Amino acid sequence: MPYEEGVVTRFRVFSEDGFMVYYAPFVEPSGTRVPLYLVVGSRDIEFGDDSWNILMLISFGLMAFLIAFLRFSLHRLFDGLMSPVSELCEQLTANKEEDFHVSERSIDEIKALKHHLNTYKQMKERLAKQEMKFAKYASHELKTPIAVVIGAANLQAMKDDPDFQSKQRERILIAANNMHATVEVLLSIVKQENVRDAHQLRPISSQDISLDKYYKKLNTGVQLLLSVEPDTQINMSPAVLDMVLKNLLNNAIRFTEKGKIEVVITNNSIKVIDSGCGLNEEVDTEHGLGLLIVKRLCDSYGWAFSLTENPNEGCCAELNLSC
Repeated sequence: MPYEEGVVTRFRVFSEDGFMVYYAPFVEPSGTRVPLYLVVGSRDIEFGDDSWNILMLISFGLMAFLIAFLRFSLHRLFDGLMSPVSELCEQLTANKEEDFHVSERSIDEIKALKHHLNTYKQMKERLAKQEMKFAKYASHELKTPIAVVIGAANLQAMKDDPDFQSKQRERILIAANNMHATVEVLLSIVKQENVRDAHQLRPISSQDISLDKYYKKLNTGVQLLLSVEPDTQINMSPAVLDMVLKNLLNNAIRFTEKGKIEVVITNNSIKVIDSGCGLNEEVDTEHGLGLLIVKRLCDSYGWAFSLTENPNEGCCAELNLSC
C-alpha cells in the first residue's frame, strides 16, 4: 500500500468519517520484515496543539461577541429605564405648567409614575385654588363685621341721643360676637384636626334657628321652610350650625328663582333642598365659596358632605353627621 514509512497519512475529512493511518514496519528476530499499520478514526483522537489553538481563538471570538452583544443589550435596557427618569427629573426641575410626559417606549412602571405625578400636580393646583377661595371667603366673613363695627363707632360720635348710642353699641356687640364665632370656626378648619366637641351632642329645635335674615334675600314667590325632627340632637356648636346654614342657604337662594327651599334637620343629617336650576358641569366654580367652606368644615369634624341633583328639579345639599 502507498503509505510513507513513519508518517501519518490522512484519508477523508472529519465530517466524512475520515481516518488516519501510520505505517511503521518492524523486523522479527528471524530477520523477517513485518509491516505494521495503525489505523485510527478521526473521531477517536484528541485535538492536537494546533487544533487547540484554533479552538481557543474561536472561543475567544465567541466570548468577545457575546460581551459586545451583552453590553449593547444592557445599554439599550438601561437607556430605556433611565432616560424617561432623566426626562421626568428635568421636567420637575424646569417647573413648567404643562403636564409630565415620557416616551411611549417607556416601561409601564415609568408610565404609571408619570400618571401619578400628573395626578399629584393637578391635586396641588386644585388645593391651591381652594386655598385662595378659602382665604377670599375668610376675608369677606371678617370684613363684614369689621365694617359694621367701624360704621357704628362713627355713628356714635355723630349723635348723643342715649337710645341711638345704645342701638349702635348693640350693633357693635352683635358684630363682634359674630366675628368671634367666625374666627373660631375658621381656626378650627385651618388646624386640620378634629374639633374637641365634635362628638358632643346638643339638643336643637326649630325655635333655636332663626331664618329671618334669609327671607329678605328670597326671590319673589320662593318659600323658605324649616323642619326639625322632634328630640333632635346634633354634634354641632351653634356657631358652626349658623355658618353651615348660612352658606348652604345663600347658595340655594342664589340658584332658586321659583318654588321653595326646605331645611330638614334630623339626628343624623342636615339637608337643604331647593327647586333651583340644579347642578351644572362646573359645580366647584358656580357654587363656589359657600360649598367650599362647608366641605372644609366637614373635613375638620369628620362629617360627609354631598351635593346631588333632585329627580324633578333643583339639588340637595346634605351633611351626614353620623360618619
